Amino acid sequence: MARYLLGSLLLILGVVVAAFGQAGNRPNFSAEALVNPELAPAGADRPYTLVINGGVNCGFCRYLIANLSAVAPCPQVRVVLLIEDRADTIQARMASELKLYPVYSNAVLKHRFRQGNEISPQTFLFKGEEEVLYVKG
Repeated sequence: MARYLLGSLLLILGVVVAAFGQAGNRPNFSAEALVNPELAPAGADRPYTLVINGGVNCGFCRYLIANLSAVAPCPQVRVVLLIEDRADTIQARMASELKLYPVYSNAVLKHRFRQGNEISPQTFLFKGEEEVLYVKG
């Protein structure tokens, strides 16, 4: 009986810790960090938000962003780019992406994810505020 109770408590504790670890990882996108304000962040009514975090000098990030065409037209998902560089660098190096997706400068936003901040690209899928998928590299 004690073994069963201990196992149940550990399971409940694990679920609570995992849920807490996933909550709050979604950036609070602010208007000051938006690099392309003429492209309003549409799709607030969409249940999912796909956040691509990377940098302008990261070839893997650029490749991933260039191949978002399979996801971008999905009516359930809005795509948001969170780029680590300053707004002027993003404007100079990502002109075509600025026409397609809301792009935020993390140099302004200063968001720190709970994991993998040193790895690019990172892909996060949120349903509301809850993180449902995380892929690094």
